[in-house]
Amino acid sequence: GGVAVLVHKSFPGRVKLIHHDDLGRLVLLEVTLQSLTFSLMVCYAPNQYDHKFFSRIVSLGGGNTDFPLLVVGDFNVVHDPLVDCSGAAAYRQLGARRGIGFLLSALDLVDGWRALHPMERDFTHTSRAHGTHSRIDYALLSPALFTRIRGITHSPIIVSDHAMVMIEFEAPESLRGGGWKFPIYLGEDRQFREYLLMQWKEYVLFNQGYVHNPEVYWGAAKAVMRGAVIAFVAARKKR
Repeated sequence: GGVAVLVHKSFPGRVKLIHHDDLGRLVLLEVTLQSLTFSLMVCYAPNQYDHKFFSRIVSLGGGNTDFPLLVVGDFNVVHDPLVDCSGAAAYRQLGARRGIGFLLSALDLVDGWRALHPMERDFTHTSRAHGTHSRIDYALLSPALFTRIRGITHSPIIVSDHAMVMIEFEAPESLRGGGWKFPIYLGEDRQFREYLLMQWKEYVLFNQGYVHNPEVYWGAAKAVMRGAVIAFVAARKKR
């Protein structure tokens, strides 16, 4: 197994190869789109936890500090066994607890999906042999890059035994259309206001760990609350 990076032929930016390892498990790219430039590392970790592999990610990521960093891939470990897998006992080894945590701490990254979905349990891998589900595919972002995303979602697990982790970025100013606007007409709607207050209280409750980092805390808050508003408006229109 290994990684491959496919770039659409109409992608309106530039992608530059910085590094790839001989085994095809690590690829580091420099991606530029208008005024946004970031480092993209794509990873495929060994099936058995290998701290040297994670240390290699830290070495590569830490050595490219000119731009924000996005690390994506199949890491074959879960971050939190209690919420990131259906058979928690199978992942309670030390490696499962420290692999993703090691990357987040060493490279000052944010687990993007978890930051945006603090209360949810969703999985990206299904083991049909063992009948278990786990979240082992991640998008880890620098705080500065995290504030540029609109959302992170998982696709259904259909074709393979993994889901896609899909990241939606805010378009650079020159590529934006009308953009999203807050529905001001709902400002006096009591149900809407109560709903927003409930969503905000839940966000504050489940994101205490990010309070020390205002850029991440408020960046995630904007994305979460925008998603909540969009969901409310969509549900209201279906009535």
